[in-house]
Amino acid sequence: MGFRDALNSGSDDLTPFDQAPGGDDLANFDAATGETFIPAGWYSATIVRGEVVTTKKQKQAYRLSFDVADGPHRGFRLWRYFTFDNAANANRAKVQLAPLGLTTSAALRAPFPGPNRVITLKILVGVQKRPDGTPSNDVERFEVTDDRTAPPNPNAVNLEDYAGDEGGTR
Repeated sequence: MGFRDALNSGSDDLTPFDQAPGGDDLANFDAATGETFIPAGWYSATIVRGEVVTTKKQKQAYRLSFDVADGPHRGFRLWRYFTFDNAANANRAKVQLAPLGLTTSAALRAPFPGPNRVITLKILVGVQKRPDGTPSNDVERFEVTDDRTAPPNPNAVNLEDYAGDEGGTR
């Protein structure tokens, strides 16, 4: 049975949909364990993004997003928050963010990492229990192993060529 046939069968049974070629594979959902954390340990990761955010408790913070780069957990995303609500937290954040070149409030507000910048790190991941008892990850520390500017993608589209003019072209 094809994908279109599975969709138009008029049945509430999704088994044909699961087996339709080119369709969404709901079998991955069935096989999922529900785990939303990775085991504690050192991982190679890249920084995806850094940004100023407001936490649930309305504190201003800087959030770094990391993607695990290798191994069976490749692509798993982790976050680390740095708050500035008191002098001690601000000092700790400044020391920990300095190796990334984030030493001023202006640097924290700028897009990070910059265009074509690739930062690879070793991150130490811990497992903590949430208040509801479920495990979650905590990036305890990180060490920069490589910081480089990658060459621009020759196939990239220059968005400035499509900005501002009616019809989207110049």
